[in-house]
Amino acid sequence: MLRGNRADTTTLRGLLASLGRRFGLRKAVFVFDNGMSSTLNLEALRKEELDFVTRLSTTTLRELLAQLGSTPIPSQGLPDYTFERAPGESWRSKFDPRRNVIVVNNGHRDFVYASRSKSLKLRYLVRLYAKELVIHNFVGLPADQLLERMVELSLRTEEHL
Repeated sequence: MLRGNRADTTTLRGLLASLGRRFGLRKAVFVFDNGMSSTLNLEALRKEELDFVTRLSTTTLRELLAQLGSTPIPSQGLPDYTFERAPGESWRSKFDPRRNVIVVNNGHRDFVYASRSKSLKLRYLVRLYAKELVIHNFVGLPADQLLERMVELSLRTEEHL
């Protein structure tokens, strides 16, 4: 995890080289925010044939939606996430399979509490995301096995934060 709050168009190339040397990295999925999603960084990832998840600018999103027109959005692959403010409601997150999106209740008292710190908020969002992936992908498993999958996914995800 790199320090936040800075636009960075130089760190990624050095990081890729370092990860390749130290760990023999050949396949990975990088997740980052606006600060790292420059054209140079995305081209470097594509050149190395590495996958990435990042946020789209409003302009880019509008252009993409205009290109899609009335084409239905597939509900496969990793879901996106969005926020819905519902203070006082008991749900923390829910999966919307029609849109392939995880809806996070940013009015829930736990979200408000976790928002005190960037790292705590990130870990909270990761846990909600993992919970929704497990529930959606392991339908019919008994509760104890669902919880085992949740712990497994949380551990693997938090290891890379």
